[in-house]
Amino acid sequence: MLLPPSTPTAAEDALRRDVRAFLAEVLPRGSYRPGLGIAASADREFSRKVGERGWLGMSIPRHLGGGGRTAVERYVVAEELLAAGAPVMSHWVADRQTGTAFARYGTADLQQRFLPGIVSGEISFSLGFSEPDAGSDLAAVRTAATRADGGWLLNGVKVWTSGAHVNDYVSVLCRTDPTAERHQGLTMLVVDLRSPGVVVRPIILMDGSHHLNEVVFTDVFVGDENVLGGVGMGWTQVTSELAFERAGPDRFLTVQPVLEAVLRELDVDPLGAADGAALGGLVARMWAIRQLSLSVNRLIDQGQEPAVHAALVKDLGTSFEQEAVEVLSTLTDDDLDPSSPSSVIRLLAEAVTTAPSFTLRGGTNEVLRGLVAKSLRAEGGRSPIGEPLLQESLERLLSNEATPSIVRQSEEEGWIPTLWSALAAAGVPWVGLDADIGGSGGSMDDVFAILRMAGYAGAPVPIAETAVLAGWMLQEAGLELPGGPITIAPGAKNDHVQATRLVNGSLQLTGRFERVPWGRVAERLVVLCAVDRGNEDQPDDLEGEMIVISVPIGLSTIERGCNIAGEPRDTLTFDHVTVEVREFGRAPVGLTASVVSARGAVCRAALISGACQAALDLSVAHTAERRQFGQPIGRFQAVQQQLARAAGETALAGTAAMVAMRSVATDPHGLAVAAATVAARRAARVVAATAHQVHGAIGVTREYDLQLHTRRLASWSRDYGSERAWSIRVATLVAQAGADGVWPLITGTGPAASTA
Repeated sequence: MLLPPSTPTAAEDALRRDVRAFLAEVLPRGSYRPGLGIAASADREFSRKVGERGWLGMSIPRHLGGGGRTAVERYVVAEELLAAGAPVMSHWVADRQTGTAFARYGTADLQQRFLPGIVSGEISFSLGFSEPDAGSDLAAVRTAATRADGGWLLNGVKVWTSGAHVNDYVSVLCRTDPTAERHQGLTMLVVDLRSPGVVVRPIILMDGSHHLNEVVFTDVFVGDENVLGGVGMGWTQVTSELAFERAGPDRFLTVQPVLEAVLRELDVDPLGAADGAALGGLVARMWAIRQLSLSVNRLIDQGQEPAVHAALVKDLGTSFEQEAVEVLSTLTDDDLDPSSPSSVIRLLAEAVTTAPSFTLRGGTNEVLRGLVAKSLRAEGGRSPIGEPLLQESLERLLSNEATPSIVRQSEEEGWIPTLWSALAAAGVPWVGLDADIGGSGGSMDDVFAILRMAGYAGAPVPIAETAVLAGWMLQEAGLELPGGPITIAPGAKNDHVQATRLVNGSLQLTGRFERVPWGRVAERLVVLCAVDRGNEDQPDDLEGEMIVISVPIGLSTIERGCNIAGEPRDTLTFDHVTVEVREFGRAPVGLTASVVSARGAVCRAALISGACQAALDLSVAHTAERRQFGQPIGRFQAVQQQLARAAGETALAGTAAMVAMRSVATDPHGLAVAAATVAARRAARVVAATAHQVHGAIGVTREYDLQLHTRRLASWSRDYGSERAWSIRVATLVAQAGADGVWPLITGTGPAASTA
């Protein structure tokens, strides 16, 4: 389920700036009432203005009158409109999917009649998929079309049809062959909503709003020229359309206008302990879901039809929206009056009453989780980024040298030296470090791939500490890279250190470092600290400077400790140890304790993504093999719900961690690092709990392999800061950005669009 991250192009960034400038001009703050996602109001004039800018039908080929641009470019425009709460209903369905369906499946006549109007914002569409007795089971539709002279007679009922009371046409999925199998004999018809025999009846939501409708078709004649795609091809077409419907930004951005209004108008302290963790967690999750959604749209641009991944985005996004409404509504004690003069109270009132529908749109989440669960198979720990040959080699090595029995053995011995020797022979522990200091070269993508695979295997060796942390610190300080395993002092709250300059230029180190990863097996400890003056009569050019020290661990006293997974977390004490000149160097600007912590957190996020995948793979295999009540338990809907939830969190954590690994070198204090860390820690607890639930009693035993992964998830999610601490870090960034800056913060871009 792991998807590669999507990096914006220069053209996409420029397009985003253009859209924000357009919104600031046509929808200045205070000039309109922002809507919540696709439930926003219909404004044909606004849709025409969007069309005039060339922002409708963007992914339709140019020779058909479209923009000939990418799905991601269309995505950029869509998310900016949604974030602003713009009135998008008139063009939304036609732009999101119907226009693309015409371009892909329509006849030349259909394309000529409809595409120009869709691209200009003149023609609006609704979707006629759901029915009273079908719901999310589209194969159960009973609306039928029977042959007539020159066309078809359509009879049936469609429900939950957004905008049918104001739109021009509806795409109707109907049964044209009643004798065919459930998924066959279905056809898409284009129906004029003004046709004789069409009756549109409003479905009023509990907040009094009118977006949805029941549409009744009674002997409605539809000419052959209005068949979209081949007769009997409806199922193929509708499943293709659903990838566009489910993977878009409308599945997680409904609450963005509410978030901005809360930050702007309520007396909320993003830095307060309770509010900070809650707000930070929401923004982190929105950021992570957006990364996954963007990745799905990149796949669409590559010609793929990622229906399963789109279902994951829809499930994660709409569940997040409901969670966000719950959290945001608790930030005020005021009564949620829909007629309040306060825009934030009105928005909160609307959000609270419409939130139950979020997880129903586009197919209920429970049904989509069944789709996801049925598609799951063991993926292994490989990453879609990084050098494939390196990953193939590492996969073979780990399958031989890091078997579950060997990992169990490591808990007694502290680590597995034979595994380290095999990894060292392949140069794995030094990937990402410069070759001129003894590193193996390679990119941060390669580093992520290695750590993910190590996390998948539970490899009991300090790869992250050697390459990404301690090795990087030595490289930055211009110091020698040792040939064996090394580690760092992670900065425990009770640590203390004193480095005093001696007359001969060497240092005297005294200190106590707690919870040092792999302390007893590493050759050297790398410490970041300040230098004290040792001789009052002799000026010291390093006094007060931050330096990097590489000190042999053999010179320390070791108090052994371990984490829940049985990995060494030792206390090292140095008492007036001499550090030679060649063993320390000035830390460059930017090498700080917080930067080291950020790199450590990202390393753990990569390891967590691998361990989550391992726990998920074991769960998928177990539920396929374990039988109860005469069938594999994986066929039970309750189990499928659990598997799909774990798959979503695994995919989310993996994609987020990849983005963070790419950005940690240039922006260690940015949102990507903090949000990906929150996403990984949440995934660790959700996937572990879910995996144990589906395994039942056997999963909590030492004899079964699941505990090798879930104990690591519990341990790694505490290293370098808790989920709560990183959520508050996100909240700090939100407070600095302010209401107008929170959306640019999430997108990693410039000034915000002006919103009401």
